[in-house]
Amino acid sequence: MKDTIEINIEDKRFSISLAPLSEYARKEIREFFNTNGEQKRVKLVELLQAYVMKTQEHAQLYYKIERLYNDIETTTHKPAQVDVLN
Repeated sequence: MKDTIEINIEDKRFSISLAPLSEYARKEIREFFNTNGEQKRVKLVELLQAYVMKTQEHAQLYYKIERLYNDIETTTHKPAQVDVLN
């Protein structure tokens, strides 16, 4: 699979290296910039909207992971209860 992608943002062409990215990230980027195997002309506002939406997704995931971590910490650090009456 190619490590670069050619993109078109408002009729300006760019070549971007995908080498440092995960396979999942590469796939998402290719899907965004290429529709049906053809290079898509992207408007700058469309690119910014996609960035904002992706940032929101990451913020939601971070929040969920943080809550999960706190739940795990609370569960694993509960002091043992001792029944002193028996």
